[in-house]
This record gives sequence, structure tokens and C-alpha cells, in this order.
Amino acid sequence: MKIALRFFLRLLFRFRVYGAESLMGKGPMLLTPNHVSWIDWLLVGVALDDDWCFVTASTTANLSWIHRRIMVNRRTFPVDQSSPYAVREMADFLSKGGKLVLFPEGRISTSGELMRIHEGIGFLIQHTKARVVIAYLRGANRLPWVKHGGWTKWFPQVAVHFAAAASAPDFPQLSSQKARQKTTVWLRDGMLAWQVDVELRHGALTLPGAIAETIAATPARTAFEDPSFVCLSYRRVAVASDLLAARWQETLGGTGGDRVGVLLPNANATPLALLSLWEAGRVPAILNFSSGIPTMLACAQLAGLKTIVSSRLFLEKARIDPRPFEAAGLRLIYLEDVRASIGPGAKLGAVVRNRFAPGGGLRRAPLSAGDPAVILFTSGSEGVPKGVELTHRNLLSNVRQISAIIDLRDNDRFFNALPLFHSFGLMAGVLFPLIRGCYCFLYPSPLHYRTVPLLVYDRDCTVLMGTNTFLNGYARKAHAYDFNSVRFLVAG
Repeated sequence: MKIALRFFLRLLFRFRVYGAESLMGKGPMLLTPNHVSWIDWLLVGVALDDDWCFVTASTTANLSWIHRRIMVNRRTFPVDQSSPYAVREMADFLSKGGKLVLFPEGRISTSGELMRIHEGIGFLIQHTKARVVIAYLRGANRLPWVKHGGWTKWFPQVAVHFAAAASAPDFPQLSSQKARQKTTVWLRDGMLAWQVDVELRHGALTLPGAIAETIAATPARTAFEDPSFVCLSYRRVAVASDLLAARWQETLGGTGGDRVGVLLPNANATPLALLSLWEAGRVPAILNFSSGIPTMLACAQLAGLKTIVSSRLFLEKARIDPRPFEAAGLRLIYLEDVRASIGPGAKLGAVVRNRFAPGGGLRRAPLSAGDPAVILFTSGSEGVPKGVELTHRNLLSNVRQISAIIDLRDNDRFFNALPLFHSFGLMAGVLFPLIRGCYCFLYPSPLHYRTVPLLVYDRDCTVLMGTNTFLNGYARKAHAYDFNSVRFLVAG
């Protein structure tokens, strides 16, 4: 039966099991998977030997004969969750060398991410000295049988990853209550760290690769909007990236890995420029347009730039004179000219390609995890600004860590007025929502204290980021209801 079930799971969900050797050995052992779907027990169960038992709720088992059939048998350990003796019963079973599967959240996640861990798990581990095997169900949060309100599909790729068995640290100097709390925190930290590790090893290795996965999964969802109120879906992002990347291959010259300056504001065009440069194998160097022309020229020289991608409209509005750049030997390429040079045939071809293989161009970008993804520049408070190279692995690690720690949901809506020439505005304000599949409104200035609250209110944004100075400015000018929709406020 187990072989047949595993075959059907592989057929339907390309199901894979990693690290099953961690389950071998004698008890006491405790297996603690994350819990995101109604069939998690099946996904874990097909990888287990018969000496493992699932902890189930005896009250739930009495709902129907189907529940009793699944939840009360030789492979389960039914407990009454309302009984104060339930944990003691599990502890006795483990102390006799038992091996238990226990979902430490106690329920299916309503966000798709890890929720709270019950302290009773800490008591079990401390009292029985059971070895703990952490399991991460990757992709199961996209199955149709979930409780979160985000997107799902019928046949996502699903895998179960088992970490090596580990023993919890002892806390002899602490009271039993404190030791239990510390052990619970140890388990939660381990589950989060394992999730990040698995995602980094088995997920996309580069930023365009990770974004291509999101485009393929949710092509019709809105990715960006800016003050022009033009909404870009993920499919349109992929199409625009393909078109621009083709133009860069023709106009930039040089070879893959060359650095190209980017002088653009927070607008839809900026992430498209970054994605297209990655797709063309180039490294964008984002210039701080608020630092002044001499500083920008020093940064361009430091990074060895020969070309800068910009916009005539932006330079005009920002009152930036392009002549000093040209006098310094820098070539300015304007997005308005590039857009005008793209013919209808090229547009149709990009649309057709991304209809059948969304994000395919980004997926094939000639990049690796250790390659520089972007060059940013320090503020120059200690003299000439310094250039900082951030690799794809750097930025993706941050994205995976945020996903594990914060229960952001598919319907969360970001508002980002932080400039992309700073790492937080780029990573948290653009790359994270783009990879996570969330809507993001890009606004060019965080200093518009009256306008920002109005747009947050108008666009029902749930995530807002800013410095203390900016947030104080919004608080002084905003109506009390403007931030009613905000779930997360990140201040720094």
C-alpha cells in the first residue's frame, strides 16, 4: 500500500523524499513537520516505517466514520487534547522507546508559514530526552487542501525534507518551566533554519530564477503599480524583461558580467530594467540620484561604468543635467528611446513565448548564485562612497529568511517609497514582494508626507516600511484612518 501511495504522489505531485535516513534508529524519537495541508500526514507517512505513530486528536476522530478510520488505527496515537494528561501519555510512550510524529503547531497553518509551537512539545523533549527530527514539507502549502486564503493549484511539486536527528540542549541551571520554554524556542528556531536551508538548496539559485518561478505560478497577478496607476502583471513583467534584454544584447556590447549603471526612480520601469539586465547577463549598479552629480560620477568611476540606463523624463523632473556624464565619457541610454525601437513583431514574439513558457527568459539568464547581482554605494559619510557587491545568494538568503520569520500572505500589498539605491528598499521593498508573489506600489519619494498616507489608504496596502523620520512625517499629516489596512510596519 505504501509503495502504491508513493507512486501516485510521485505521479501527481512529482513527490520526492530527502533525508529519510534520519528516521532510522531506535526511539525515543520525535518527528516534527510543519503543517500546511490536510494531507500532510500522507506526505510524511509514506516515508516512515511501521514503528512510527502519528499523534491524532481523539475528539476529531469521532466526527465521522471516515475520521475514525484514518485517525484511530495501529499507526496512530490518539490523545484527548483537552485532557491535562495527554502530554504525560505521549511522554510515557516515548520513554518506552516509542517514535511519534507530532505536528507542533497543533493545527493547519492559516498563513502557509510556521505558526506558534506549543510548549507541551518542549516538555516532551525535555522529559524524555527524545531525539528530534525536523521535517519541512516544501510546496505542500500550494495544494488545494489548505486553510490559508492564498493561491493554490492542483498539481504543485511537493517534497518532504528530513533534517538530521538532533538532541535538545540541557538547561540544568533553569527551572523546569524556563527549560521547557527554552526547548520550545530551540525547536522553533530549528524548524525555521531548516526551512531556509532547504529553500536555498532546492529552490532557485538566482534572483531571476526565483522570480521566474513566481511568474510561472501566478502570471495574472499584479506585480507592480506606480503613480502613473499603470498595473503590471507578472506576465507583463516577463514580457517587458524579455524585450529589454534583447535590446541590451544589441546596444550594450561587451560581455556577460559587465556593469551597467541604473539612474532611475521608484517606478515600474526600474525593476524591469534590473530584471532585463540580469537576463542579459549584466550587473546593474544603482546610482544614488540624491547624492549629486560629482558623487555619482565618482561612483561610476569606482564601479568602472561605461553605460548608464536612465530616462529623459526622470532627469528632467529630478533636474539632473546629463552633460557632465557625457563629458566624463559615460554613455546614457534612455528607456524612452529603447521602447520606441521595439517593433510590433518583437512584442508579439515576447507575448507568445511568455504565454506558453512564462518567465522562460529569466529562467535561462546566464548567472550563478555567487555572481554579483547588484552594486550599491554607501552614503559617503566617511569620504568617497564605497561600492558594495551583493550576490544573488546574499539577496535570496534575505528573502528566504523573511519568508520563514514573518507570516506574510499572498494577498498582502506592499507600499515602497524607500529608494532602490539602498539595500533595504531594493531587497525588502521590491525583490521580496516580487519573489513572494505580492502586489507592490512603488512611489518615488518618501518625503511626500501628505501623499504617501493617501496612497496607502487608496490602495489598501498592508505592509509599509520607512525610517523614523519618514514615519513621523506621515503621522503628522495622515488622517487617523489612512493606515487602517496596514498589518506590518517596518521601521528602521
